[in-house]
Amino acid sequence: MDEQQLGSELRSLVAKTVQYKAALKSVKVDKPESGGTVAVRESQPIVVHFNYNIANSPIVGGNLQDSYINYSYDNNGAKGVAIPPDPQQHKVLTGTGLEQLKEQEDKEPKADGQDTGQISKKQDLELKEDGREIKDTTVKELAENVCKEEHTVQECIAAPYKQEKGDWSFIGMRVVRGPDWQQGDQDGGCGCVGTVVTVKDAESKSRIWVRWDSGILAEYHGGREGHKFDLRIFDNAQRGVKHPRVACDGCLENGVVGIRWKCLQCDDYDLCHSCYNECKHDLDHPFMRIDEPGVPGVKVPCRLGATRLKAFGIFPGAKVVRGPDWKWKDQDEQSVGTVTEVENVKGKDGDSPGSSYRSLVRVRWPAGNSYNYRCSFQGKMDLQYFKKASNGEFFIDHLPVLDATKCRPWFAIGDKVRLMDIDLDKLKDLQQKRCGWIEEMKNFRGRIGKVKMVDSEGDVRVKFGRSLYAYNFRCLQKKTAADYVTRGPYTAYVNLLIKSAVTGDTSKVKEIITDHPDAAKHPNEQGITALQVAAHLGHFDVVSALVEGNAPLELKDGDGDTALAFAVMGNKPDVVQYLLLVGSNPNTYDEHGVTPLHLAAGHANDACAQALISSQEQQFDVNSQDIDGDTPLFIAIGLPRDNNTMIDLLIEHTTDDGLRLTNNDDFNSLHFAAFHGKKHAVEKILQRSPSMINLVKNDCFTALHIAAINGYTEIVKTLLKQENCDISARTAKGQTARDLAFEESKQECIDLLDAVSGGKKREDIMAK
Repeated sequence: MDEQQLGSELRSLVAKTVQYKAALKSVKVDKPESGGTVAVRESQPIVVHFNYNIANSPIVGGNLQDSYINYSYDNNGAKGVAIPPDPQQHKVLTGTGLEQLKEQEDKEPKADGQDTGQISKKQDLELKEDGREIKDTTVKELAENVCKEEHTVQECIAAPYKQEKGDWSFIGMRVVRGPDWQQGDQDGGCGCVGTVVTVKDAESKSRIWVRWDSGILAEYHGGREGHKFDLRIFDNAQRGVKHPRVACDGCLENGVVGIRWKCLQCDDYDLCHSCYNECKHDLDHPFMRIDEPGVPGVKVPCRLGATRLKAFGIFPGAKVVRGPDWKWKDQDEQSVGTVTEVENVKGKDGDSPGSSYRSLVRVRWPAGNSYNYRCSFQGKMDLQYFKKASNGEFFIDHLPVLDATKCRPWFAIGDKVRLMDIDLDKLKDLQQKRCGWIEEMKNFRGRIGKVKMVDSEGDVRVKFGRSLYAYNFRCLQKKTAADYVTRGPYTAYVNLLIKSAVTGDTSKVKEIITDHPDAAKHPNEQGITALQVAAHLGHFDVVSALVEGNAPLELKDGDGDTALAFAVMGNKPDVVQYLLLVGSNPNTYDEHGVTPLHLAAGHANDACAQALISSQEQQFDVNSQDIDGDTPLFIAIGLPRDNNTMIDLLIEHTTDDGLRLTNNDDFNSLHFAAFHGKKHAVEKILQRSPSMINLVKNDCFTALHIAAINGYTEIVKTLLKQENCDISARTAKGQTARDLAFEESKQECIDLLDAVSGGKKREDIMAK
């Protein structure tokens, strides 16, 4: 039976149900032309799934909860019947049910725009979280999507994009079930595809949220809990990943997007993700999977005999209805549409910044109108399938697991980045959408700077000499292994040695330094040595060969980094240990005063930090301050993501005097932990040095003032647990912590402080 034969009420119900803020657990259709049954349970917004099979109804998809509403109707209009154990928690639907399924737009949380003029309020120091905008992204066909509705896909793509909770470096990626999958057919079945999304008010910060193409939303392990990997990355092109100077030898695509596959048996032979899975080239040749440009590849077995699965989801041929992120009113005619094409989102002047590949689909509706919709773009799903389609087969065991333990913004504190030398108007446009524009910023186009701070949405503060500016991450390029190879006039043997170090060719390295020993002692035109490259990439045997060939350990690049710093930035703890063993100085610092331990803390490289601190070969200063006065502990506390292992390690090896050191903004470590809302760090610092509780900044702010003004209720509780915490302490302007909480409308903090001021026992209050 074709979907056009369904009754209009049923088609409308199917199309509109996804906009009701409840969990649609199943749709059971007994006679599609006359009526059906819908089981709905009010739950967290928005968890939606239905499985509808026209040809073989009745069929029930998903697992019904113990408590749900059973709603039935027919063309004459029957009433719903509530059958949950606790009826008061559920809503009885009556009539056709359509009046209850009202469209509700997602309301984004408003950024706090108030300004107290005090640096102790977090918004004043950090980058403004004014939302992610990609207004310059266009697709030729999007122009055709404009209709008389209030919204269009073009407007949605251009609208400010406020990042919600989730691992933002994975948002938008397409995924399939992974090696530790134990959730049955929650994904829609083996081979079904989903999208990593952000979720409002998600309680779990340790897992990955996925919206499957069927509409189901659920969270999964990403390696953090018990080292379980529930997911594999099916495609990362949606994140704008492109290998610009690599052509696919299968389809001749110039600039491979998404995962790149490089043949290890043939010279200079690459395949794009599609051609690799379509079995082009010799199946008995091993390949290297390169997930992103500049990232070391991973060798995979040959495809001959490897397991292949069919990919299913929202692909050409799929039947779709409006999904959880739908914003286009009745553009779908309240019906079922057909996916005709998969589209890209390209930057205004080409591929980047702002590009996202394979993240839109074009849908033709029954009346003949066709429009583009988001299908993973920025983690949004405008559609869900009514009937899934296949996108061909893929080699599941060759895909990377989604490892959230490695998730961090593309840039980390201490990274060397280049401000792209792009058109001035384009740079201004990108900056004004996120971080603002200052005329002096234009002077640093094409120059290399160092990352000093990364906010929760990935935007970056970069220091160029003594100048510090906030930049849209799309304007920056990270230095990668490819940057280490000379591109201009060079000494032939130095360049050849560096190329061999990049590829890890130990025998070639030994051959060069035997015949030309000076090649190991000199940098290339960019100021990079072969030892620094090998250390960064973790080619241990190459590092050893270069050290034995008298490569200088303390030679610095143009930014002041030695081979030891390169090893730390590359997260290569075995190389770090070796370099320390052979005499590298762990206290060396770059032009910004950043030591290898600062870098380890900024990159969350715990093993490297442990290697540095545990070294018996060199006397190590764990309290070294950079030019901003920040110690490695400050850097670890200031990261967007909690890293309690690093914080514990640094506090354990820091003296009381070290904990009391202040940075250039007069924060000590306790102030800084309270400022960043890091409860674990606050607790550990107070355990180590409880007398720090009432220490004040130069503006007379205590840690309690800082926590109260920022609304960190749990930290206020932690501080109030200390018997000697002075709740009546006043700032230089005469404000108590309660006054500051009141000014910022932090009601929970106000209630806590009032309770303690009212004479209630602290332990009783804290127990609530």
